[in-house]
Amino acid sequence: MNGPTRREVLVGASSLSLTAALPTAAQATGTTQPNSVADDLARYIGFGSKQSGSEGDTASGHWLAGELEEAGFVVEKPVLSVPYFDPENCEIVINGARAPLWPQPIVIPTPASGVSGPLVRVDGAGRADAQLGGAIALVDLPYGRWSSAFSKSVRGPGDAAFAGGARAVVIVTNGPTGKVIALNADGRAPMFAGPVGLLAPADAAEFLSAATTHDRATVTLTGQAGQRPAFNVIGRMDRKKGNGSSSRHRVPAGTVARQNAAAALPHGSTLRATYPGCCPITISPSFATAAMNMKIWGPRNR
Repeated sequence: MNGPTRREVLVGASSLSLTAALPTAAQATGTTQPNSVADDLARYIGFGSKQSGSEGDTASGHWLAGELEEAGFVVEKPVLSVPYFDPENCEIVINGARAPLWPQPIVIPTPASGVSGPLVRVDGAGRADAQLGGAIALVDLPYGRWSSAFSKSVRGPGDAAFAGGARAVVIVTNGPTGKVIALNADGRAPMFAGPVGLLAPADAAEFLSAATTHDRATVTLTGQAGQRPAFNVIGRMDRKKGNGSSSRHRVPAGTVARQNAAAALPHGSTLRATYPGCCPITISPSFATAAMNMKIWGPRNR
């Protein structure tokens, strides 16, 4: 199963199929001192999958905490419970062709036999070219650097498809890499009314063609789901000295973190420790999503 990507330079960083080819979390926690952003990115990728509470997720959290401590922050790691989904069989099949799907969290699984129906294309405005009752909706997103299922261009067509009676929705995440782009999600409850899978643009042509004749498709999303422990990382310095605070939000629901922000954190912390009060940096959670958004602020501009 091909994993999602955030940026072309990080293609497959969270891929389930590529994880075995990456260094293990234990290997990635060596003592070599990184000397560039590229080194930090490589190290972050080396932790493997960052799904909530996973080995790679935990290892990357400890690494970021260590970088903050080395920069002089007092670090806390409060524990929390997060949802997870470990995929087993996630695919779409039509006319003998099949392609992997990335289950959109929080996942609503299908039965082991999947759900079937005519494949109906839905445009960005939620308009379908046939009746959606009992169908599998195929949403072909416009080209973009997608990051969140909260986007109206993602959520609108998905909601419209389920409102029209679709049994499942497959979303083609068209972007610069041709790979699946993971979409950040609400970590508290499913965002859609039924099963949603993400399809790589590179795999989409045959399914888009089949949708023109509404051929019968089957979508299967099965796996192990539940709750498991994870933790936040919060670093604090004395604001009276012109410093701010940094935090790293854990990834809920198996979504994928923004690796570029994670890799920038050690360098940002070093910058602030070297030039206190100059440009405090915050890595902050974005409402119930996996995003680690880097915000650079001027002195006392908060």
